[in-house]
Order: sequence, then structure tokens, then C-alpha cells
Amino acid sequence: MNLKQIRYALAVAEEQSFTRAAQRCHTVQSALSHQIAKLEE
Repeated sequence: MNLKQIRYALAVAEEQSFTRAAQRCHTVQSALSHQIAKLEE
């Protein structure tokens, strides 16, 4: 678990959308999804 993964998870929770969370975090949706998956492991 790292700070980026936590930040991404928080953005997804607040935005309730992976796409909007990715835009907010200035990344692509696939990268955000990958980091969330790693966090869930």
C-alpha cells in the first residue's frame, strides 16, 4: 500500500466514478484501475 493508491481510492470514493477520479488525479483510467487492484491484493 502506498500514498498514491490511497489517494486514488479516495478519489474514486468521492467521485463515485473511475473515469472522473482518473481525470481528477491527472491519470488515465486504466492506470488508476491497476493501482486500485494492487491496493485490493
